[in-house]
Amino acid sequence: MKDKIVCMGELVLRLSPPGFERLVQAESFRPIYGGSEANVAIALANLGQKVKYITRLPDNEIGYAGLNNLRNYGIDMDYTALGGDRIGIYFAENGIGLRASKVIYDRKHSAMSQARYFEYDWQAIFEDAKIFFLSGITAALSEEGRELTTYAIKRAKEFGVKVIFDLNYRANLWPLEEAAAFYKTILNDVDILIGVLPTLHSSFKGVFDNVSLANMLIDLYKKYDLEYAISTIRTSYSASRNSLSAGAYCGDEYIKTRAYEFDIVDRIGGGDAFAAGLINSLFKGNDIYDALEFGVALSTLKHTMEGDFAIFTERQVRSLISGNRRMMFH
Repeated sequence: MKDKIVCMGELVLRLSPPGFERLVQAESFRPIYGGSEANVAIALANLGQKVKYITRLPDNEIGYAGLNNLRNYGIDMDYTALGGDRIGIYFAENGIGLRASKVIYDRKHSAMSQARYFEYDWQAIFEDAKIFFLSGITAALSEEGRELTTYAIKRAKEFGVKVIFDLNYRANLWPLEEAAAFYKTILNDVDILIGVLPTLHSSFKGVFDNVSLANMLIDLYKKYDLEYAISTIRTSYSASRNSLSAGAYCGDEYIKTRAYEFDIVDRIGGGDAFAAGLINSLFKGNDIYDALEFGVALSTLKHTMEGDFAIFTERQVRSLISGNRRMMFH
């Protein structure tokens, strides 16, 4: 029975100073095991989904701590490869008001950046899977990461698994031109694409709104024969207050959601929460509009809590969607 969701990516250690302290003044750091695909996996498991997480960790106490952390959320970590010398790390400083948040990566030569496709049992991973989620971050880490990403997508398609890919472009990990060239090699095997790179579209004139997004999504949809091309639209009033909505093109029409305006406790993981909410709804057979609404609502809620991942129930998310801004936490 195909009842699993597979997520693949690098499990990283986030180190953040308390509250809104800056990195230059920090005397202590709070450790959080997360990372984009891990955040998606945790949110999905919390929503009741059966999730497998594919990664590579160092064969030491730090690696085991990360592995056990995800297992505590009910995620199947049995396919973790062990090897390499270190876990990827990033330092994150929370922004507030006019001061933007700050992220510094320390991920070179991490265990996952050296992962090879032959370290994994792909039949066991995909034979009972319905959806495979991954992002461009693994590919950004190394040549091995690009090879692993390409191979994993091909194997998922062989097993009839729906592939959902989030561009998740990070300028401080690799150049835009290099990323775009790689994306072109895999997107014909992707079913649902999340994200756009505006400057690569001739239709983009500097304003990111529903009109420009629709044109970009239509372009991607037609170019790669996607099932859905999807992106969020974020408006930043300050580091402490944003609004968020989403749009999708599915061949017939451009669909958009309402926009939520919210105060931010911790922005990291907001995009991952959107992806998790989208996947959760689609997995349950809901239509694309419900999936977009659920994704935006879960992302909105994620911004209200510290840490990398969204820990909310289906009922709590549905309560927000229904218009109850106070929510019901019982």
